[in-house]
Amino acid sequence: MDRLIFGTGPVRLGADGVKTRSGLRTYLSKVLGVQVRIVAAASYTDLLDQVSRKEVHLAWASPALAVRACDELAAAPLASAVRAPGAQFYGTLFVRDGSAICTPGDLRGKKIAWVDKDSCSGYLFPRIALKAQGFELSTFFADERVLGSHDAVSRAVASGDADVGATYLNRDDSKSDDAAVQAGWSDVATQPMRSVLLTDSIPSDMVVASRELDAAWRAKILRVLTSMHTESDVAEHMRHLFGAYRFEAADLSRYDIVRDALKT
Repeated sequence: MDRLIFGTGPVRLGADGVKTRSGLRTYLSKVLGVQVRIVAAASYTDLLDQVSRKEVHLAWASPALAVRACDELAAAPLASAVRAPGAQFYGTLFVRDGSAICTPGDLRGKKIAWVDKDSCSGYLFPRIALKAQGFELSTFFADERVLGSHDAVSRAVASGDADVGATYLNRDDSKSDDAAVQAGWSDVATQPMRSVLLTDSIPSDMVVASRELDAAWRAKILRVLTSMHTESDVAEHMRHLFGAYRFEAADLSRYDIVRDALKT
């Protein structure tokens, strides 16, 4: 094998993302001993198509996309992201801090921005949470738009193009103040946001390997991914692109809740 292509979803598409992907590419090429390319797909659907067409060897995927890649395309679960020490990953519906919307019931008749229909935090889990509260979603919102990325959703809410948005929220449940470690709007919004609905905890994003990669290569890549946080010159790039404090070996059984969400 003389090259490795690593696909990601539609994240960090600006100049800062180009710099981050370049830093990671240089590091991975060096430690793996092959030419590595890191490519950002325009959407989660495009990333799944790239896995299906064998255009990428590795894919950093949302939980739902990872489950679909493993179940439908025989991809191998490789590594799960650990977002921060003690942090749990949730979906949330959020509004501008000055909004009159305070409860999920206040969302009736509002304009909502979703991330992607294969996004756990940005679509699937918030909808499950609303259904659990008895809301009929086919008539609940006045307008629904799917914008393709957490950044786009955050900008839509910040600008007033949407009344509410769906995104992720990382919270350290070991702390009593419900402190959010990071949320989808953290790097985008120029004004305070607040959550009006929090979903059940969601398993983290996962790196999956194409069936084209044999067991030896998968093991080698896993060793590199799970040690990257110890390398100061690459740890910041890893956190910036993947939102990951570190990686750990993936356990697909933890994603049964995601598989169930995809069936609803």
